[in-house]
This record gives sequence, structure tokens and C-alpha cells, in this order.
Amino acid sequence: MKDMNIVLTLIEDTDIKEICAWETYPKKFAKLDYALRKGGWLDEYHNRPNTKIFSAKYENELIGFSILSDDIEGTEFRIALKPNKIGQGFGRAIAVATMNEAFEKMGKNSIYLIVRLNNLPAIKLYEQIGFVSKYELNKDIQGKTIRFLKMECIKE
Repeated sequence: MKDMNIVLTLIEDTDIKEICAWETYPKKFAKLDYALRKGGWLDEYHNRPNTKIFSAKYENELIGFSILSDDIEGTEFRIALKPNKIGQGFGRAIAVATMNEAFEKMGKNSIYLIVRLNNLPAIKLYEQIGFVSKYELNKDIQGKTIRFLKMECIKE
């Protein structure tokens, strides 16, 4: 993988508008598209206490965003990529940059995520960067019950 200098900054309203205007995800990832749209992750997390939303830029292009949000279970991690950047290594780079933000700058000892059980490439990526599977769970997404895997990463 080439060196990807990902720059994370706190998200701005102009970034949110740009993300909401991104093209839709390819058919393989179409069920994830809601995260980018009105009522999706940005709306859900934008004013949540103890939450940071980061814009991820590569060579000054907004290519994704990530979220770190404290809740009763710990610090949840979420990530979304610009549709035309999937499969190019940017997900790994943004995830690692966000993990560094959580562990080094925010002083977190662990973070967790949930990933769709059928998203095997994402699960493999998360395992490669230090996440460990904990358990499966159901979650209601847009009126449908979806199976997820909860994974956790502990600061080394």
C-alpha cells in the first residue's frame, strides 16, 4: 500500500453538505448508502455529547469521515468512505488515523465498532488493524433487522 497521508480535522458544515451530495455507493454496498444521506450518521451524531466527527482528507480531497462517540458501552468508532474511493486502501488509512486520534490524542484505552456480519472485507480489515470479534447482535436499520458483529480494539 502506498503511503497515504490522511489528514483528520473536525468536520465542518461545508464538509457535511459535500458528503450528502456524494454519488451513491455501488450496488455491492448500496445498503450502506443511508449513512451518507439526510437522517444518516451525520445527522444522528452531529450534536451528540462526547462525540467527535472527523473529515478525512487526502491531498486536500474530502474522501471520507469517521466518528468517535462515547456511550454506555465505551467509545464507538464509525467510518464512511466516498463511494469512488472504496477498495483503494483509504478505509485502512482513515481507520488507523482515527485509532491514533482515539488512543494517542483522546487517551482512550479501547474503542469498539459494529460491522454488518456479511461485510467480510471490512471484518478482515478490522482484524488486520487490531480489532477482535466480541459477539453478534441484531440492530434495526431503516425498518429491517440486520445482523452485526461487535468488535473491539484495545490500546497496545
